[in-house]
Amino acid sequence: MLDTVFYSVVNMSITAGIMGLLILIFRKLPTIPKAGIYYMWALVLVRLLIPFSVSSRLSLLNFSGNLVKKVVAVPGTTGGNVSLSMSNSIGAAESYFPVTYKTDTLERIFKIAAVLWITGVISLILFGVIMLLLSNLRLRAVELVRQNIYTGAAVESPMVHGFFRQRILIPETLKGDNRLNYILMHERVHIKRHDNLLRLAGLLAACVHWFNPLAWIFFKLFIDDMELTCDIRAVKGLSPGERKNYAHTLMTLGAGQNTVLSAAFGQANVKSRILNVISYKRLSVFALIMTLIFVAAASVVLLTNPAR
Repeated sequence: MLDTVFYSVVNMSITAGIMGLLILIFRKLPTIPKAGIYYMWALVLVRLLIPFSVSSRLSLLNFSGNLVKKVVAVPGTTGGNVSLSMSNSIGAAESYFPVTYKTDTLERIFKIAAVLWITGVISLILFGVIMLLLSNLRLRAVELVRQNIYTGAAVESPMVHGFFRQRILIPETLKGDNRLNYILMHERVHIKRHDNLLRLAGLLAACVHWFNPLAWIFFKLFIDDMELTCDIRAVKGLSPGERKNYAHTLMTLGAGQNTVLSAAFGQANVKSRILNVISYKRLSVFALIMTLIFVAAASVVLLTNPAR
Protein backbone atom coordinates (compact mmCIF):
# COMPACT_ATOMS: atom_id res chain seq x y z
CA MET A 1 0.00 0.00 0.00
CA LEU A 2 2.71 2.50 1.02
CA ASP A 3 4.81 1.76 -2.05
CA THR A 4 1.76 2.37 -4.26
CA VAL A 5 1.22 5.77 -2.63
CA PHE A 6 4.91 6.59 -3.05
CA TYR A 7 4.76 5.58 -6.70
CA SER A 8 1.87 8.01 -7.20
CA VAL A 9 3.76 10.78 -5.40
CA VAL A 10 6.84 10.26 -7.59
CA ASN A 11 4.68 10.53 -10.71
CA MET A 12 3.05 13.73 -9.38
CA SER A 13 6.49 15.13 -8.54
CA ILE A 14 7.78 14.55 -12.06
CA THR A 15 4.78 16.13 -13.79
CA ALA A 16 4.80 19.11 -11.39
CA GLY A 17 8.52 19.48 -12.04
CA ILE A 18 7.89 19.83 -15.77
CA MET A 19 5.20 22.45 -15.09
CA GLY A 20 7.45 24.40 -12.73
CA LEU A 21 10.35 24.45 -15.19
CA LEU A 22 8.01 25.91 -17.83
CA ILE A 23 6.93 28.59 -15.36
CA LEU A 24 10.60 29.45 -14.80
CA ILE A 25 10.78 30.20 -18.53
CA PHE A 26 7.57 32.26 -18.38
CA ARG A 27 9.01 34.28 -15.45
CA LYS A 28 11.73 35.58 -17.79
CA LEU A 29 9.23 36.87 -20.36
CA PRO A 30 8.52 40.59 -19.81
CA THR A 31 5.16 40.35 -21.60
CA ILE A 32 3.60 38.11 -18.93
CA PRO A 33 2.39 40.06 -15.86
CA LYS A 34 3.66 39.02 -12.44
CA ALA A 35 0.09 38.25 -11.33
CA GLY A 36 -0.25 35.67 -14.11
CA ILE A 37 2.95 33.94 -13.01
CA TYR A 38 1.84 33.94 -9.38
CA TYR A 39 -1.46 32.23 -10.15
CA MET A 40 0.34 29.71 -12.34
CA TRP A 41 2.27 28.56 -9.27
CA ALA A 42 -1.11 27.50 -7.90
CA LEU A 43 -1.30 25.00 -10.78
CA VAL A 44 1.98 23.47 -9.60
CA LEU A 45 0.56 23.24 -6.07
CA VAL A 46 -2.46 21.38 -7.41
CA ARG A 47 -0.22 18.96 -9.29
CA LEU A 48 1.93 18.37 -6.21
CA LEU A 49 -0.96 17.81 -3.80
CA ILE A 50 -3.85 16.36 -5.84
CA PRO A 51 -3.59 13.25 -8.06
CA PHE A 52 -5.52 14.46 -11.11
CA SER A 53 -7.21 12.05 -13.49
CA VAL A 54 -8.77 14.45 -16.03
CA SER A 55 -7.56 13.72 -19.55
CA SER A 56 -7.27 16.15 -22.44
CA ARG A 57 -5.83 16.16 -25.94
CA LEU A 58 -4.36 19.57 -25.09
CA SER A 59 -2.32 18.22 -22.18
CA LEU A 60 1.37 19.02 -22.26
CA LEU A 61 2.07 15.40 -21.36
CA ASN A 62 0.59 14.11 -24.62
CA PHE A 63 4.13 14.30 -25.99
CA SER A 64 4.89 11.21 -23.96
CA GLY A 65 2.71 9.15 -26.25
CA ASN A 66 5.40 9.40 -28.91
CA LEU A 67 8.08 8.03 -26.60
CA VAL A 68 9.03 4.38 -26.58
CA LYS A 69 9.12 1.61 -24.09
CA LYS A 70 12.40 -0.14 -23.44
CA VAL A 71 13.03 -3.64 -22.22
CA VAL A 72 16.14 -4.20 -20.15
CA ALA A 73 17.63 -7.36 -18.72
CA VAL A 74 17.66 -7.56 -14.92
CA PRO A 75 19.53 -10.36 -13.11
CA GLY A 76 17.07 -12.72 -11.50
CA THR A 77 17.36 -14.05 -7.97
CA THR A 78 17.31 -17.68 -9.16
CA GLY A 79 19.81 -17.29 -11.98
CA GLY A 80 19.46 -16.07 -15.54
CA ASN A 81 17.89 -12.82 -16.64
CA VAL A 82 14.33 -11.57 -16.59
CA SER A 83 12.79 -8.91 -18.78
CA LEU A 84 11.73 -5.68 -17.12
CA SER A 85 9.54 -3.32 -19.12
CA MET A 86 10.42 0.33 -18.55
CA SER A 87 8.53 3.30 -19.98
CA ASN A 88 9.68 6.89 -20.20
CA SER A 89 6.10 7.98 -20.69
CA ILE A 90 5.34 10.03 -17.58
CA GLY A 91 1.62 10.39 -17.99
CA ALA A 92 1.18 6.68 -18.63
CA ALA A 93 2.24 5.88 -15.08
CA GLU A 94 -1.36 5.92 -13.89
CA SER A 95 -2.08 2.81 -15.91
CA TYR A 96 0.58 0.83 -14.05
CA PHE A 97 -1.47 0.37 -10.88
CA PRO A 98 -1.35 -1.83 -8.95
CA VAL A 99 2.43 -1.63 -8.85
CA THR A 100 4.04 -4.90 -9.92
CA TYR A 101 7.70 -5.88 -9.74
CA LYS A 102 9.71 -8.18 -11.96
CA THR A 103 12.31 -8.99 -9.30
CA ASP A 104 12.37 -9.28 -5.51
CA THR A 105 15.34 -6.90 -5.40
CA LEU A 106 13.45 -4.16 -7.21
CA GLU A 107 10.48 -4.62 -4.89
CA ARG A 108 12.66 -4.38 -1.78
CA ILE A 109 14.39 -1.24 -3.04
CA PHE A 110 11.09 0.46 -3.77
CA LYS A 111 9.58 -0.53 -0.42
CA ILE A 112 12.65 0.81 1.42
CA ALA A 113 12.43 4.05 -0.57
CA ALA A 114 8.75 4.36 0.36
CA VAL A 115 9.55 3.94 4.08
CA LEU A 116 12.32 6.56 3.86
CA TRP A 117 9.93 8.90 2.05
CA ILE A 118 7.12 8.69 4.62
CA THR A 119 9.65 9.00 7.46
CA GLY A 120 10.94 12.22 5.92
CA VAL A 121 7.42 13.57 5.42
CA ILE A 122 6.37 12.87 9.01
CA SER A 123 9.62 14.30 10.39
CA LEU A 124 9.33 17.53 8.40
CA ILE A 125 5.66 18.02 9.28
CA LEU A 126 6.35 17.41 12.99
CA PHE A 127 9.24 19.88 12.86
CA GLY A 128 6.98 22.45 11.20
CA VAL A 129 4.24 21.96 13.80
CA ILE A 130 6.73 22.36 16.66
CA MET A 131 8.18 25.53 15.13
CA LEU A 132 4.67 26.92 14.62
CA LEU A 133 3.73 26.21 18.24
CA LEU A 134 6.93 27.86 19.49
CA SER A 135 6.24 30.87 17.27
CA ASN A 136 2.70 31.15 18.62
CA LEU A 137 4.01 31.01 22.19
CA ARG A 138 6.62 33.68 21.48
CA LEU A 139 4.11 35.99 19.79
CA ARG A 140 1.32 35.45 22.29
CA ALA A 141 2.39 38.38 24.49
CA VAL A 142 1.20 41.16 22.20
CA GLU A 143 -1.06 44.12 22.85
CA LEU A 144 -3.71 45.69 20.67
CA VAL A 145 -2.71 48.96 19.00
CA ARG A 146 -5.92 49.44 17.06
CA GLN A 147 -8.30 47.31 15.00
CA ASN A 148 -6.55 43.99 14.21
CA ILE A 149 -3.08 45.54 14.65
CA TYR A 150 -0.90 44.26 17.51
CA THR A 151 2.60 44.91 18.78
CA GLY A 152 5.00 43.27 21.19
CA ALA A 153 8.65 42.95 22.16
CA ALA A 154 8.98 39.61 20.32
CA VAL A 155 7.85 41.08 16.98
CA GLU A 156 10.95 41.94 14.94
CA SER A 157 9.31 42.90 11.64
CA PRO A 158 5.77 43.56 10.34
CA MET A 159 3.84 40.41 9.45
CA VAL A 160 0.44 38.78 9.13
CA HIS A 161 0.19 36.01 11.71
CA GLY A 162 -2.36 33.20 11.74
CA PHE A 163 -4.32 31.30 9.13
CA PHE A 164 -8.00 31.92 9.85
CA ARG A 165 -7.94 34.61 12.56
CA GLN A 166 -5.26 36.68 10.89
CA ARG A 167 -3.63 39.53 12.78
CA ILE A 168 -1.16 42.20 11.71
CA LEU A 169 1.85 42.30 14.01
CA ILE A 170 4.24 45.27 14.04
CA PRO A 171 7.39 46.01 16.07
CA GLU A 172 6.99 48.45 18.94
CA THR A 173 9.35 50.86 17.19
CA LEU A 174 6.90 51.32 14.31
CA LYS A 175 4.01 52.64 16.40
CA GLY A 176 3.33 56.13 15.11
CA ASP A 177 5.95 55.77 12.34
CA ASN A 178 5.12 57.46 9.01
CA ARG A 179 6.01 54.23 7.20
CA LEU A 180 3.25 52.31 8.96
CA ASN A 181 0.59 53.20 6.38
CA TYR A 182 2.61 51.56 3.58
CA ILE A 183 3.21 48.49 5.73
CA LEU A 184 -0.49 48.14 6.48
CA MET A 185 -1.37 48.44 2.78
CA HIS A 186 0.89 45.49 2.07
CA GLU A 187 -0.25 43.31 4.96
CA ARG A 188 -3.95 43.90 4.27
CA VAL A 189 -3.48 42.54 0.75
CA HIS A 190 -2.00 39.37 2.28
CA ILE A 191 -5.05 39.07 4.55
CA LYS A 192 -7.52 39.64 1.72
CA ARG A 193 -5.86 36.95 -0.44
CA HIS A 194 -5.40 34.49 2.47
CA ASP A 195 -1.74 34.21 1.53
CA ASN A 196 -0.80 32.47 4.78
CA LEU A 197 -3.00 29.52 3.82
CA LEU A 198 -1.30 29.39 0.43
CA ARG A 199 2.09 29.46 2.18
CA LEU A 200 0.96 26.53 4.30
CA ALA A 201 -0.15 24.60 1.20
CA GLY A 202 3.16 25.35 -0.50
CA LEU A 203 5.18 24.21 2.49
CA LEU A 204 3.09 21.05 2.80
CA ALA A 205 3.73 20.28 -0.88
CA ALA A 206 7.48 20.76 -0.36
CA CYS A 207 7.40 18.43 2.65
CA VAL A 208 5.51 15.71 0.76
CA HIS A 209 7.96 15.99 -2.14
CA TRP A 210 11.04 16.61 0.03
CA PHE A 211 13.12 14.22 -2.11
CA ASN A 212 12.67 16.50 -5.14
CA PRO A 213 14.90 19.61 -4.91
CA LEU A 214 12.71 21.36 -7.47
CA ALA A 215 9.82 21.34 -4.98
CA TRP A 216 11.86 23.51 -2.57
CA ILE A 217 13.06 25.81 -5.36
CA PHE A 218 9.48 26.27 -6.58
CA PHE A 219 8.31 27.01 -3.03
CA LYS A 220 10.95 29.74 -2.65
CA LEU A 221 10.02 31.31 -6.01
CA PHE A 222 6.31 31.04 -5.16
CA ILE A 223 6.92 33.10 -1.99
CA ASP A 224 8.98 35.63 -3.97
CA ASP A 225 6.19 36.06 -6.53
CA MET A 226 3.61 36.25 -3.75
CA GLU A 227 5.41 39.28 -2.31
CA LEU A 228 5.89 40.88 -5.74
CA THR A 229 2.19 40.65 -6.59
CA CYS A 230 1.25 41.81 -3.11
CA ASP A 231 3.35 44.95 -3.64
CA ILE A 232 1.65 45.53 -7.00
CA ARG A 233 -1.80 45.34 -5.39
CA ALA A 234 -0.71 47.60 -2.54
CA VAL A 235 0.69 50.42 -4.72
CA LYS A 236 -2.05 50.29 -7.36
CA GLY A 237 -3.67 53.56 -6.28
CA LEU A 238 -0.51 55.41 -5.20
CA SER A 239 1.16 58.34 -6.92
CA PRO A 240 4.76 58.01 -8.22
CA GLY A 241 6.03 59.86 -5.15
CA GLU A 242 4.13 57.58 -2.80
CA ARG A 243 5.47 54.53 -4.63
CA LYS A 244 9.00 55.82 -4.03
CA ASN A 245 8.20 56.16 -0.33
CA TYR A 246 6.82 52.62 -0.34
CA ALA A 247 10.01 51.37 -2.01
CA HIS A 248 12.12 53.24 0.57
CA THR A 249 10.12 51.54 3.32
CA LEU A 250 10.89 48.18 1.71
CA MET A 251 14.59 49.04 1.65
CA THR A 252 14.75 50.08 5.30
CA LEU A 253 12.76 47.06 6.53
CA GLY A 254 14.29 44.55 4.12
CA ALA A 255 16.03 42.45 6.76
CA GLY A 256 13.38 41.13 9.08
CA GLN A 257 12.08 38.16 10.97
CA ASN A 258 12.38 34.75 9.29
CA THR A 259 8.75 33.62 9.20
CA VAL A 260 8.01 30.82 6.76
CA LEU A 261 4.30 30.58 7.61
CA SER A 262 3.64 34.29 8.19
CA ALA A 263 3.56 36.94 5.48
CA ALA A 264 6.23 39.44 6.54
CA PHE A 265 6.64 42.88 4.92
CA GLY A 266 10.43 42.69 4.57
CA GLN A 267 10.65 39.14 3.23
CA ALA A 268 11.72 37.83 -0.16
CA ASN A 269 14.03 39.37 -2.75
CA VAL A 270 13.84 43.01 -1.65
CA LYS A 271 15.87 44.37 -4.59
CA SER A 272 13.47 42.93 -7.17
CA ARG A 273 10.49 44.16 -5.19
CA ILE A 274 11.85 47.72 -5.05
CA LEU A 275 12.46 47.76 -8.82
CA ASN A 276 9.01 46.26 -9.33
CA VAL A 277 7.33 49.00 -7.28
CA ILE A 278 9.23 51.88 -8.91
CA SER A 279 8.55 50.62 -12.46
CA TYR A 280 4.90 49.73 -11.76
CA LYS A 281 2.47 50.35 -14.61
CA ARG A 282 -1.23 49.70 -14.31
CA LEU A 283 -2.45 46.84 -16.51
CA SER A 284 -4.66 47.83 -19.41
CA VAL A 285 -7.99 46.09 -19.86
CA PHE A 286 -6.55 44.26 -22.87
CA ALA A 287 -3.52 43.07 -20.88
CA LEU A 288 -5.80 41.91 -18.06
CA ILE A 289 -8.00 39.93 -20.45
CA MET A 290 -4.95 38.38 -22.12
CA THR A 291 -3.56 37.41 -18.71
CA LEU A 292 -6.82 35.68 -17.78
CA ILE A 293 -6.85 33.83 -21.12
CA PHE A 294 -3.20 32.82 -20.65
CA VAL A 295 -3.79 31.46 -17.14
CA ALA A 296 -6.93 29.60 -18.27
CA ALA A 297 -5.06 28.06 -21.22
CA ALA A 298 -2.15 27.13 -18.96
CA SER A 299 -4.59 25.41 -16.60
CA VAL A 300 -5.91 23.20 -19.39
CA VAL A 301 -2.46 22.41 -20.78
CA LEU A 302 -0.65 21.87 -17.48
CA LEU A 303 -3.28 20.37 -15.18
CA THR A 304 -4.65 17.65 -17.43
CA ASN A 305 -3.25 14.22 -18.15
CA PRO A 306 -2.62 12.82 -21.64
CA ALA A 307 -5.61 11.66 -23.67
CA ARG A 308 -5.89 7.89 -23.72
